[in-house]
Amino acid sequence: MTRAAGTTGARVGHIPTLDGARGVAALLVVVSHAANAGMLPAVLGAGTGQLGVLVFFVLSGFLMGYLYAGERPSASRVRSYWARRTARVVPLYFTVVTVSLAFASTVGVRFYPFGPETALRHVLFIEGAGVLWTIPVEVHFYVIFSILWVVGVVRRPLAVAAAVAVGVGLAVVLDPTVHQVPGAAILLWVWSFLVGTLLGIAHRRSPLRAAALGDRFGWVGWIGALGLVFLLPGVRRLLEVPVVETWRDPLAGLFAIGFFCLALTAAGPFAALGRRPARWLGRVSYSVYLLHMPVIILVLRAGDQLTWLGPSTSFVAVLVGTLALSAVSHERLEVPAGRWLNRRLDPLLRRNDRIAA
Repeated sequence: MTRAAGTTGARVGHIPTLDGARGVAALLVVVSHAANAGMLPAVLGAGTGQLGVLVFFVLSGFLMGYLYAGERPSASRVRSYWARRTARVVPLYFTVVTVSLAFASTVGVRFYPFGPETALRHVLFIEGAGVLWTIPVEVHFYVIFSILWVVGVVRRPLAVAAAVAVGVGLAVVLDPTVHQVPGAAILLWVWSFLVGTLLGIAHRRSPLRAAALGDRFGWVGWIGALGLVFLLPGVRRLLEVPVVETWRDPLAGLFAIGFFCLALTAAGPFAALGRRPARWLGRVSYSVYLLHMPVIILVLRAGDQLTWLGPSTSFVAVLVGTLALSAVSHERLEVPAGRWLNRRLDPLLRRNDRIAA
């Protein structure tokens, strides 16, 4: 997480532990889907992945508030904002949609539950099937944030806090079937993005001395880590604690916000999120998120032919295959394609190029 090129105002610095937090969030999704496929104990599935998604949403909102809340929304900066969001999301997402359609039509392997008749909805970010559902929701938040930024709301924390309250209210009172309405899922999840935005604004205005807090209150991190385990949906079911839909579950919100804050302050074991392996996992987390389901499906199909490929071995194969594929995807697709798009879409980068020349 770095300062956006060409911006002004208070300098915002990189927060290494949040890179690692993004990686752990992606792993939660992988573990949950592997458990649902019978490769890991069932207690790790059935909702754990949505906790990872919730962490992603809070992190995304934080990034928006942290990087942009203090910047004046000039035309060039708004265009730069959209260029960067496009370069980050589009290349891999469009590739996954295209390859999924190709596999379904040629070899009959369907990685995601959609076909040619609904592909246009994916490309237009109206809705997504399977784990792809989160990408349109993320893009819809980008639209909401850009509007709030342009009208000046994100410069007023109380206004954002009011928006959070409205978002929470929507998540509580809306019927879950709103998910079936194309483009309406953001109404259920917008509160999590806005909570992250509020945290980003607060941190930009009064930066937490994360390392100092983590060193002084490291014991909080250990207690918090234990508490987060008891907030997992599978564990709560074992303890007969009620579990409701993630978007309206206060304990799921507590998990995501608690995990984020512990990562931000690097408290106790969360300091490890700032180390190189965790940070690398965070860098490839987008690929991990979008590519792990095809790997799971291919491993399951292989397991039908290879009787020695048991559940634990299958999960190792999924994990290794996902990480390897994600590393290649990140270096050969995400980074170069994102760089190419940024250079062509970002007016601030083009201006800096002219100055350098």
